[in-house]
Amino acid sequence: MRPRILFEEDIDRNAEYDCDQIDTLVFTVSNHLCGAINSSQLNARPKRLLNSLCDVQVQTHKTIRGLLRFESDSFAPKTAALSLVREQLEAFFLLLFVLDNPDDRASHFMKYNWRRYYEFYLLEKTEMGGLESWKDYLRTKAPDFLKKIAYQAGVTEEEQEREDKIFGGSASKRDRLITDFPTPGRIVQQISCPRTRRLGEAWLPEWHRYCGLVHVHVPKLMNLEVENSLWRLSPGDAVGYLQNTYGVAIVLSWLAIACSAAEIFHSTQNIDLMASLDKLWRKLREISLLARLFWEAGIKEAMPATIDC
Repeated sequence: MRPRILFEEDIDRNAEYDCDQIDTLVFTVSNHLCGAINSSQLNARPKRLLNSLCDVQVQTHKTIRGLLRFESDSFAPKTAALSLVREQLEAFFLLLFVLDNPDDRASHFMKYNWRRYYEFYLLEKTEMGGLESWKDYLRTKAPDFLKKIAYQAGVTEEEQEREDKIFGGSASKRDRLITDFPTPGRIVQQISCPRTRRLGEAWLPEWHRYCGLVHVHVPKLMNLEVENSLWRLSPGDAVGYLQNTYGVAIVLSWLAIACSAAEIFHSTQNIDLMASLDKLWRKLREISLLARLFWEAGIKEAMPATIDC
């Protein structure tokens, strides 16, 4: 359940803000993340995973912004951008989980991803193994690729043999040595740090809301129904509803990156990251009540005490 925070002061509803300027603040923060991670005391595997997660968040944000800028007579192309917000949130949950126990969690995540690739390879080998056009891929290219992933993830021969047995039917999925990686809800339950768990709980309602935009539930269908006048809104009200929906998506994407960066700072105490991160959080707290909620739910404790609260 999200921590209950009663706001005593609203944001300035008449204030305007420049999305491109906030993007610049976000990208400035992101430029310091790689240095902060690589100069930390973390081991190689979590460093690699955290760098990839931070890079994915920035690239996904650029894609969201690009889709929302797309010129069209219809809002439909912009609806695709909303699905990507869930990716931003899931990257943040994964980063939160890894930082809670870097070596074990990074190893689990990388092994799990190898397992998914390997399962699909075994399926393709069974289904397409007799086709001449697939032989080079299935005999050489795919195994070489999987060996590289297995080496980077630290997959053992015993773990691979167990997957072979499960696919062949001589072992049960319950006997897996590489277990499924948890979803955000289970991630929050397994986090050991109270502050981090509280922050994860604050984010969960947003994740659940955006799940409906990926799985084609009501939230995704509603946007198209509003545009097609099925809700009988006036043209002005319909445009206002849709524009507000997309505005919230941009803010959530900024916040996912800002929260990830704050957790990286908390773990690394990188001074170069601190200054740009402070500017970003000051701006986000000016324009968003959710930013203030996440700040109170755990970000404030992750930042230096010298930062103005």
